[in-house]
Amino acid sequence: VNGGSGTDTLVATLSTSRLNMSNVDNVENFDATFAGVTGLVDASGASLSTLNVRADVASDISVRNLTLSTVNLLDDDINSFSADLAAGASLTVNGGSASGGAVDVGSLTVTDATSVTPNAYGTAQPVIDFGAVNVGDATTLTAAVSSADMTVASLTGSGLTAISITTNGTADFRNEGAFADASALSTITITANNAGDVHLVDGANVGAGLS
Repeated sequence: VNGGSGTDTLVATLSTSRLNMSNVDNVENFDATFAGVTGLVDASGASLSTLNVRADVASDISVRNLTLSTVNLLDDDINSFSADLAAGASLTVNGGSASGGAVDVGSLTVTDATSVTPNAYGTAQPVIDFGAVNVGDATTLTAAVSSADMTVASLTGSGLTAISITTNGTADFRNEGAFADASALSTITITANNAGDVHLVDGANVGAGLS
């Protein structure tokens, strides 16, 4: 598949467990719907900038060798999502359904990124639940909410040195479990604008650098 010049979008429903994208060239956006309980996409050689993820059934989805900058998780049937990035890449993960309703992702795991930015969006302020979030050896995590609440079951990362959480409008950020179990963590910045709140678990391990 060669998209040629301009901005191109590849739309696919994946019923098989694995897709190799080594023969996909000059395609910037990939809109993938997973129809199986497991799905693996190998993006080696693909020139993607955005990946849109949906699921027709409860699916555990893995994507590896990513060089893109943005992943949109658009469906409530995503049991888990893991992304393995090319070394040195940064990733923004947006959670929110096409209808603007709630999205519940069982877990979000990112490896080999330098920084990870999870965002939540929607209409009528739904809850976007990223589940257990592990950003691996990324050094920076920046979370922002404005039109939807964001909930995480836990927030961890072995390489984290800095975390920034920002709420806007009336949207809230809520952590329900382990928070930043990272020995290198030295900085947490919390900005609650307007009526938005940030909720952290009392007594959570916030890293040896802050103790």
